[in-house]
Amino acid sequence: MQTVYLLSLVYLSAQLVSNLKAAFQRQDTAYFCEQVVPLALMLAIWLIFLPIALAKYSIVTNIEMMKDDDIVEKVIAEQKLARAKRSQRVFQVMKLIRRELAAELRK
Repeated sequence: MQTVYLLSLVYLSAQLVSNLKAAFQRQDTAYFCEQVVPLALMLAIWLIFLPIALAKYSIVTNIEMMKDDDIVEKVIAEQKLARAKRSQRVFQVMKLIRRELAAELRK
């Protein structure tokens, strides 16, 4: 993979230099915009953005591989239990309010 990366950088650099030289000889801005700018953008992507993206990807995948599945399942179960308890308390409060309203209406 590194060989392909380096060879593509060399190729893009050579293309950029030859197109840049031709653009300066022709003194043509349309040629410059059509030939040199896209190559410069591709080179910038390969030199700047791709290494950053690959570094982030390797860090994220490393962290994902370090996760312990048993602990993850335990935490999820605890969260579901806490949510169920909270829902039960809300239901009990609503039931109490309904009883109080029914008692007031009977009076």
